[in-house]
Amino acid sequence: MKKEKPLILLSNDDGVEAKGLNELIRGLRGMGEIIVMAPDGPRSGASGAITSEHPVKYYKVREEEDLTVYKCTGTPVDCVKLALHTVVPRRPDVVIGGINHGDNSSVNVHYSGTMGVVIEGCLKGISSIGYSLCNHFADADFSSSLPYIRRITEQVLEHGLPLGICLNVNFPDTASLKGVRICRQTNGAWINEWKRSLHPRGGEYFWLTGEFDNYEPEAEDSDHWALGHGYVAVTPTQIDVTAYGMKYYLIVGEASGDLHASNLMRALIQEDPEAEFRFFGGDLMTAVGGTRVKHYKELAYMGFIPVLLHLRTIFRNMKECKQDIVRWAPDVVILVDYPGFNLKIAEFIKKQTKIPVYYYISPKIWAWKEYRIKNIKRDVDELFSILPFEVEFFAGHQYPVHYVGNPCVDAVDAYCKEHPDGFPEFVADNGLSEKPVIALLAGSRKQEIKDNLPMMLEAAAPFTKDYQLVLAGAPGMDPAYYSDYINPNVPVKIIFGQTYRLLQHAQAALVTSGTATLETALFRVPQVVCYYTPVGKFIAFLRRHILKVKYISLVNLVADKEVVRELVADTMTVDNVRSELESLLYNKVYRNKVLEEYDRIIQILGPAGASGTAAREMVALLKK
Repeated sequence: MKKEKPLILLSNDDGVEAKGLNELIRGLRGMGEIIVMAPDGPRSGASGAITSEHPVKYYKVREEEDLTVYKCTGTPVDCVKLALHTVVPRRPDVVIGGINHGDNSSVNVHYSGTMGVVIEGCLKGISSIGYSLCNHFADADFSSSLPYIRRITEQVLEHGLPLGICLNVNFPDTASLKGVRICRQTNGAWINEWKRSLHPRGGEYFWLTGEFDNYEPEAEDSDHWALGHGYVAVTPTQIDVTAYGMKYYLIVGEASGDLHASNLMRALIQEDPEAEFRFFGGDLMTAVGGTRVKHYKELAYMGFIPVLLHLRTIFRNMKECKQDIVRWAPDVVILVDYPGFNLKIAEFIKKQTKIPVYYYISPKIWAWKEYRIKNIKRDVDELFSILPFEVEFFAGHQYPVHYVGNPCVDAVDAYCKEHPDGFPEFVADNGLSEKPVIALLAGSRKQEIKDNLPMMLEAAAPFTKDYQLVLAGAPGMDPAYYSDYINPNVPVKIIFGQTYRLLQHAQAALVTSGTATLETALFRVPQVVCYYTPVGKFIAFLRRHILKVKYISLVNLVADKEVVRELVADTMTVDNVRSELESLLYNKVYRNKVLEEYDRIIQILGPAGASGTAAREMVALLKK
């Protein structure tokens, strides 16, 4: 049986004779059977208007192989309604509006007759796309947009669009397009919209004019930013405009999770202003809003012995969490790292409820415990990856994931923009000397601090003649806890709640492995990765024979090479730390090589925007 050609229905708001419409026809020829029903004259700004006060007529004006063109006396929406009712031989595969002479980004989507075409198609359950060029002139050059139009249309014809979602595609007026960006609608409004004029026969009249006031000119995820920087802006647009918020339940188990989950919550509010939150988390999440059920520090047990000693508490917390989720009945459960706890929660949710489970900051099963992929594939509906190499890893297990960028990039970028203070202010605020700073980041858990801090201090002690040592106190940690592990003969200052500020002004750092290694690299601070354990030789054996990766720090894993020295298990000695720190401080060639590699890693991770990307994808998936 011969396969039917795709049926493509076209319309616009500039009229059947408009160059944009005819360029669209030219660009789509050969892709299927094309039927055009367009207004007989300009109808710009018609939005979703329909004709009800007088009859509507249509006429055939052109017919060729796989192309039939009609003109209609009504609005753009009338054209789609009438075409679907009278002339199409079957349900179209796609409805397309455009190419519009003029910008339909941001709030223009609400006024646009072109998007009225698209929304009408979407209301009928048909995949629909609107194309617009940021050029109002009748002789605008559409040539650079046509290859993109053809490719986007091909993709929609092949894969379709979710029910209730259509695409608003805008092209900047440039011959050199940089590529495509998936965007959100820019927050802004038109101002000074009317020009008053006097009529020569008396009285006054008004011309619609105005200027667009962009409320967020630096927002790199917006359609206006994309267009202003030479990108094709593709903005998914939904039909459902109901003002209701969804319920999000988040679970984190440590300080870094608290940071990144709080940024995700802020981004979710941008996408879903009525969002409700309930969570196992920390102070940063609490500051965003919602209800904290339990603080993460009540969950943070690290190492075999501490876990064993607190099994009863862990099981009690897990039971409470499960019961609380069921009672609250959220629209989604979002798990943030912390796999030992969170994967058990995911298993329960999948077995006992129909609540979708999303994982943000995926478990690092590529390092070890790769068998957990079975649990993830079974219990996690969507996984949002923050490390580029994870995409290939999960693809190898036939489990597609969403790479959204790295939230550490977001956090560091936002901090630097909001805190431009200099070194003099930093030392004055914290009672420090004028010496350059060596930062000590000894971990966020008691066991990490106990195992690593004493040796860090001993290794750094000889450098205190030229440098001052500043220790980043872990969030939620009692300051008194540090006193047992600080050598009174080594001068060191502890500061709390200022880890990023400390890294902003540090010359070098000793860092316990974890997210902190990547954050240190993003601040371009040369570092030594320090991770001591009392059973060093045994751990070294496990690392050689059990672990699936060559490195433990995120810096080296992203770079896929040794950028920073990892002193782990039996290699974590005072002499080794001291020697590496000396090289970073005094060997300029070595130091610059590390900084150059940091720049390469920053390029690999990509620009800021992970939280926003993850939030948009989550909300879109939930609204399907």
